[in-house]
Amino acid sequence: MTTILELAAWAVALMLATTMALVARGFLPVAMRADGSPVYHLSAGVVLIFTASALRALYWDVMPLALDAVHEGSWSAWHALVGRPIPNIILGLLFIWGGRHLLVLFWLLIPDHARGRYSILTAPFYPRAAPMCRAIVALLVRWRR
Repeated sequence: MTTILELAAWAVALMLATTMALVARGFLPVAMRADGSPVYHLSAGVVLIFTASALRALYWDVMPLALDAVHEGSWSAWHALVGRPIPNIILGLLFIWGGRHLLVLFWLLIPDHARGRYSILTAPFYPRAAPMCRAIVALLVRWRR
């Protein structure tokens, strides 16, 4: 028997998946251009991450209730057949691929003269001493005195 709370969770998951899919669709035309520009990497990253999020919500939140609504125990049988690692690996790879695009975006946003000192893994830390970081360090130094 499905409880009100489970139905609410199912409705939220459907709304989440729909919202994520619509946002991904909005970015899709730019993501399909593959011109290597910052806007392309932003769009591709958003499409991949939002698609993975929508698929994750559908798979883990909607599918169990939907399958069991059709025939009790269907989700358990499906889950026993497919297992937990396979969907998590597929969705995780989509998240990583989208994250890679966003890291390239961060790297492309670094001015040309400084870009050579950074990789896509260090680009999120540009500039090395952002004003907020300097303010935090100054506060810590004063606090320790």
